[in-house]
Amino acid sequence: MELSGLKKYSHKEREKIIKELSFKFRHKFGKNLRAIAIEGSFVRSEDLDYSDIELIVFVKKKPRKDVDFFLIKAGIKVEALYLEEE
Repeated sequence: MELSGLKKYSHKEREKIIKELSFKFRHKFGKNLRAIAIEGSFVRSEDLDYSDIELIVFVKKKPRKDVDFFLIKAGIKVEALYLEEE
């Protein structure tokens, strides 16, 4: 059974998507980017076929007030929470 808009991904395939997203974050935020952390089932190696990717993006300053997001990229749900330096 395939969920609406989602595709099956292996742990290795998720790892590749995370690397691609990390590159895009570095390009988008430049020196504003401090670090990217991965959390959830992927980190524990408990991710299943339709598991999402959960990221925490540490930045000096948030680009916008409501920038936290989730999206479906290439059939996988990606959630990102932005945390700003204090």
